[in-house]
Amino acid sequence: MGAKIPADSDLVFEVELLDFTSAKPKQAKKEEEPAKPKDAGIPTKVLVDISNEEAGVGDFPEKGDKISVHYTGTLLTNGSKFDSSLDRKQPFEFKVGTGQVIKCWDEGFLQLKKGHKAKLTCPATSAYGKKAMGAIPANSDLVFEVELLDFTSKTPKKVPEVESGVTTTKGGVDLSTVNMEEFQVIKNPDTVGEGELPKANDKMKVHYTGIFADGSVFDSSVNRGQPFDFTLGTGSVIKCWD
Repeated sequence: MGAKIPADSDLVFEVELLDFTSAKPKQAKKEEEPAKPKDAGIPTKVLVDISNEEAGVGDFPEKGDKISVHYTGTLLTNGSKFDSSLDRKQPFEFKVGTGQVIKCWDEGFLQLKKGHKAKLTCPATSAYGKKAMGAIPANSDLVFEVELLDFTSKTPKKVPEVESGVTTTKGGVDLSTVNMEEFQVIKNPDTVGEGELPKANDKMKVHYTGIFADGSVFDSSVNRGQPFDFTLGTGSVIKCWD
């Protein structure tokens, strides 16, 4: 763990908000039964049609990454719905590209980024083939309306360690200019936030480096290579962080 912090110490934390989970997830709207497709034709390969290209965030997942998705599956022939994670209000998780799901999904989700919504058109040969699966008849071509919610890389990128004796933080803050008489939040101008601000009781995932006013580092999740999780606004961390 970190070094001992003397009493009455003024502290500087260099932090990065990696992600957060809302305490009150937005309720997904129940999808209406899709209209029967007209002249859909018979697909011969997996088709991926992204409806919100600009909304994709970060890198594409790689084989073996654990991904979290929402989906609604329908039969291509008549548009009837056979399954939906939205109706259950429960995202589905799996390791992409490892054969845990149908071939169409293993191929399709590798082409999506976090936040992307898409239509996957799956020929029977890339779905369940000659096997009937519940409400899905044998040799059925399928359509999935999907959203890639998040994914966790199986090989996290290594982050450089932070050394003590710094006079300027990684975020570009000159420690000699920091006023220790008052609480301050100085955002790194080279970074861009995404989405909404977290609220009290949301579960946070952060990286941080704690620095004394003299520039010496007393603790760093970056050096440990392990993000820190906590529930925001509940007193589980120091007031400065809440």
